[in-house]
Amino acid sequence: MTDKLVTALLWISLAVSPTLETLPPSEFVGQKNEEVKHLGTHLKQLSLDNCQVYHRQVSQAERLSPHDYEQLKRRQNPTTEQRLQLHKTAICQKYHVNHVSPELVELDEQRAYARLKLHYYGTVGRAYMTHKERKRLEKMLQLGQGCLFSPDFNRNSISAKIWLYEFLEFFPLLHKNQVSKDDPDLQRLATISKEIAGDIKSILHVTINSDDSPVVVYRKLRQPLGLPKLVKLGRFGPRGARHYTYANPDLTERYELFDRWLASEDPLPTEPTPVQWAMNTLHRLEFPARSFDDSSKAADFLSDIDPKLTNIIEDIQKVCSDFVSRFIKAVQVNIVKV
Repeated sequence: MTDKLVTALLWISLAVSPTLETLPPSEFVGQKNEEVKHLGTHLKQLSLDNCQVYHRQVSQAERLSPHDYEQLKRRQNPTTEQRLQLHKTAICQKYHVNHVSPELVELDEQRAYARLKLHYYGTVGRAYMTHKERKRLEKMLQLGQGCLFSPDFNRNSISAKIWLYEFLEFFPLLHKNQVSKDDPDLQRLATISKEIAGDIKSILHVTINSDDSPVVVYRKLRQPLGLPKLVKLGRFGPRGARHYTYANPDLTERYELFDRWLASEDPLPTEPTPVQWAMNTLHRLEFPARSFDDSSKAADFLSDIDPKLTNIIEDIQKVCSDFVSRFIKAVQVNIVKV
């Protein structure tokens, strides 16, 4: 019975599907490519539809109060509705808005927030950039007990990027009405960018090629800031020397967001008095002063501190004589080692 069943199945398979001799390989390849292409298009469209549905759900979710938001963030297994509420509340807090559109949810998922913050701290929020970086550095030093792994700090640092943009004098170019390859400011930008292309690559992750036109360089440097595309106005100039001219897009909505961020900033700390500065220095450097093993490092430490404390040591003693005595004792221990 088994042999007969196998024979019957064989005849059925031959009758239903054509043999290899009657089907050219090219037909298999063509049909397979069409099916794969159709499947890829279908999956891409399905993914877009799902994303759009999720963006609408986030925009329609309820916004949480600050207290409920902090409590719900600590919950390990929130429901689907609670996840939507958390996402919407986080977006409202980041962009200082009361209503969230599906388009804003999509932009936020594309990391628009980090690019906007970079532009903000490079322009209207420039005064707060140093304070923000200093607070982050102090926190990392505190967690590391005085030690810092520089790659961890540099990974999320924005100061180097902003200083590079300032060196290139880039931000004023955003306010020009029109730009073209003959623009002297764009030509200067392209020349300097090509000279320091390696630094731009390592800091901004933007590749500047030697044959890039000034407009191409300008476009590439706009990308880390998440700026909209340039608006093409047309080709102008005499016959045989015409070139495209572009307009910077309107950034009114972006600067309105920057104004909201600026209004929410905490006041900057005032400059410390000499006594406050000295006390902060002593608190920060007392432990390193005690832990020097190398005499040269101790000597460098003392030579750097002495001139700064000479004129205000009496004021420091009046404020906190106990701390100063402990600090001086720690210094004297290192003087003996030297």
